[in-house]
Amino acid sequence: MHVYGYSTIWAWVDSQNYTGGTWPGATMAKENENWYTYTLQNLETCNVIFSNNGSSQTGDLSVAKGEHWFKNNQWYDSNPDDQVAPVLASFVADKNGTV
Repeated sequence: MHVYGYSTIWAWVDSQNYTGGTWPGATMAKENENWYTYTLQNLETCNVIFSNNGSSQTGDLSVAKGEHWFKNNQWYDSNPDDQVAPVLASFVADKNGTV
């Protein structure tokens, strides 16, 4: 999974912790200035909390197995930063269709 703006993850199913250690959980790998990534192995679904080493944090979240992106308290199937509308340019053509 990819997370925007949070650097640590705490994941659990029932009462079993899947990120190891103690709160605030595991440090995620930095992808770029604000995106972090972490792979949870062999889980179909789990609960997660993302935090900044225990300071600011999300509420309890639920995520299914697969690649997911989390930004501004919302889950996405792909990087929401890549979903930019195309830029439309105007052009002029003569009567023969030459631009």
